[in-house]
Amino acid sequence: MRFSQFLDFVYSLWFCLKVFPLKQALVLPVNISRHVKVGKVQKGCIRLADPVRHNQIFIGHQGYSAIAEQQGLFNIEPGGKLLVKGSARFGQGVRIWVDGNAIIQLGENFYCNKNCLFRAHDNIIFGDDVLLGWDIEFNTADGHSLFVNGKENKNHESIRVGNHVWIASHVIFAKGAEVADDSVVASRSLVNKPFRESGVLIGGCPAHILKENVAWSL
Repeated sequence: MRFSQFLDFVYSLWFCLKVFPLKQALVLPVNISRHVKVGKVQKGCIRLADPVRHNQIFIGHQGYSAIAEQQGLFNIEPGGKLLVKGSARFGQGVRIWVDGNAIIQLGENFYCNKNCLFRAHDNIIFGDDVLLGWDIEFNTADGHSLFVNGKENKNHESIRVGNHVWIASHVIFAKGAEVADDSVVASRSLVNKPFRESGVLIGGCPAHILKENVAWSL
């Protein structure tokens, strides 16, 4: 084991002991890079489906080598949760922020490339077999209030992504966004509304359906 790997091992052990019961922690289900800044975390803030496995989740490792990584961050406020159904990989520079009483839920075989942002003021739900490119933003809240003719607009809402969805790089998901099963989101799109049709190619700013009856594979 190289010294850098040893440091990551120690950091991962410390992290697992903070968030899991002892029996689960010693399995080392989370492998987190020491380059990821850990903010608030508590026992039970990450929930894993049985059986809990060694290296079930990677945080802050790998990603497309041609993209420079930014500072990684992992923060779950008291009452917030990260729920993981199966295996999950987050690339270098990932930033995860979960507010109290919000959840991020991941299905089976979740993969996220470099420098993605997950800001969960409301829930962010992913199905199985989701593939994310780099520099993707999921933000469930506007951050400030907007008033139109004296009436306040709703400034936060959940985001949902279905099963077997490929999201290309530099995409922004705003509050209330939804993408259905077997769909593809084109690079540099702004998804700011629900798309409940499955098997479609979505793209544009704001996004709209470009093609129907599409399929994709690795």
